[in-house]
Amino acid sequence: MKRSKQERSILKSNMRFAKDILISILFLACFLPLHLRALNPDSSRWELKVVAEESKVRLEPDLQSPVTAILPQGSILRSYEKVGDWFRLIITDERGFVVIGYIYSGDVEILSEKSSSAKDYWGGELGFSKGINLSFKFSAGLNYFSGGDISNGTRGMYFSFADLISSLGYEENKKYENFHVGYDISADIIYNFTPNLGVGLGFGYFFTTYKNNTALENIKVFGLNAYIDSIPAIRVVPIRLGLFLTLPVHSTFSICLNAGPTLYLVKYTYAFNYICPSLFPSQEVTSHKATSNGLGFQGGVGVEINLNPRAIFFIEGQGRYAKITNFKGKIQSRPYYYWSFMTKAYTDTVEGMFYYLQGEK
Repeated sequence: MKRSKQERSILKSNMRFAKDILISILFLACFLPLHLRALNPDSSRWELKVVAEESKVRLEPDLQSPVTAILPQGSILRSYEKVGDWFRLIITDERGFVVIGYIYSGDVEILSEKSSSAKDYWGGELGFSKGINLSFKFSAGLNYFSGGDISNGTRGMYFSFADLISSLGYEENKKYENFHVGYDISADIIYNFTPNLGVGLGFGYFFTTYKNNTALENIKVFGLNAYIDSIPAIRVVPIRLGLFLTLPVHSTFSICLNAGPTLYLVKYTYAFNYICPSLFPSQEVTSHKATSNGLGFQGGVGVEINLNPRAIFFIEGQGRYAKITNFKGKIQSRPYYYWSFMTKAYTDTVEGMFYYLQGEK
């Protein structure tokens, strides 16, 4: 029982760590590009010369606003902002005080003007590569696996042995947990017909497993425990042909859609082990190995965040559907019987098609 708690604790710790990393990445992806854009806004600089005999600097860009300073003719000024017909100034007066105000454009002559602006994403046509128009998309995240008959079948095997051991006077003290959540990585190579439309070929890898390690305590004989280990696992390699569509909604954000048929290559494994120290002690180790494949569908919707012209961060939800049947493989069973200090063991191997049968117990 201690091993089971430790494994669950490690799994929860890893999940929390993965969640923290994901949140950090999302925070940087969402706010870093905005911050970088803020550091490079549209900017201009004017070098000015006062041409009026006396030019008044006012608190606000208004002729009725209070005067904060008076500049003599010929003064050279520099401004970085213009509001209507007024230039904004930051100057130091004769007393050494910093004065912020506005000077009327009719009182000054523009000696030079320099301006720089951020790229206008919406003022003209979107730029498009003139090369081979290929892009690469990589994703990683968590996946939810429904389980189907594999989940029901392995759960049924577990409970059938648990019931058998319980009939010998043992009491189960842990509930069975199905395996659903796994890790998913994928990559797509996309050929872009236009800046917003492309077709891609992708592949990935999905893996999920969960170990149920259960101790059954003998309520009649204190300290005598039986153990059941149940470890189902699914490995999936999806190979898909997809259509990718990008819908810009802002210079920084876009909505991305994708869908297409998918070929799923699936491998199923199952390791089962039980030890029952009853009047006639026994142990059994069973393993399942089977593979199959089938066609299905995959589609997704997400948000793209433009980090720079060559890199995009995206948050996306994917959905997959496939009904995979005709699993073929083998079952190896190796029971041990301990009688009179002698161990007898043999290995039984059965090959063929896997079936799921539902019935009492």
